[in-house]
Amino acid sequence: MKSLWIDWSIRIGILILVCAGLYILHNQAMAARNAYTAAINELEQTPLRLLESASRAADLSRREFDISRIQHLLVPRNQIVDVVSAIEAQAKRHQVEVSIPEIVESEEAGGVIQDITVRVSVDGNPENIVDFSHSVEHLPYLLNVERWSLSTRSFAVPQSAAQAPTSRTTEVTAITGHAEIEIIVVVSNTSDENPK
Repeated sequence: MKSLWIDWSIRIGILILVCAGLYILHNQAMAARNAYTAAINELEQTPLRLLESASRAADLSRREFDISRIQHLLVPRNQIVDVVSAIEAQAKRHQVEVSIPEIVESEEAGGVIQDITVRVSVDGNPENIVDFSHSVEHLPYLLNVERWSLSTRSFAVPQSAAQAPTSRTTEVTAITGHAEIEIIVVVSNTSDENPK
C-alpha cells in the first residue's frame, strides 16, 4: 500500500508540475498573442496616421499660404504713402478730384497690425465717384471703405450757339457730386518691407 501511495504521489506531483508548466506556457502564449494583436493593430493604424499626418501637412501648407497672402496685403506702417498714391491714381483714372484732408492712426497701436483711417473728399461726376469708390475697395491692400456719403447738385449750363443744333442758345442740366469717404487701411507695425 505504501508503494501505491508513493506511485500515486509521484503521479499527482507530475500532474501538478505539468499543470503548472501548461499554465506558464498558456500565460506566455497569451502575452505573445496580445503583443501580436497590438502589433497588427499598430500596423493597421499606421496608414490612418499617415493619412492624418498628410492631411495635417496639407492643412498647414494651406494656412502658411493664407498667412503669406495676408502678409502680402498688409502695408508696412511706414509705407502708407503708397496707399495714398494708389488712391490718387484711382482718382486720376476715374476723372475725379480728390483731396485727403486727414489720416488718423487708431488708438490701439500696440499690436502687430494697426488700423489707419484715411478720410477722402471727392468731387466729380457721381457715376465716376461711385466707380472710384469701387476701385479703391479693390486695391491690393487690406482695407475697407468704412463710410461714405454722396451728395449731388444739378445746375443749368448754357449751351453755345455753335454747340446747339439750332441757332438759339439753350440750357443743359449738369449734375456734379461730392463724396466723403472713410477708408480703414490695415497696416503692419513690423519693420519688414512689403513683399510686393
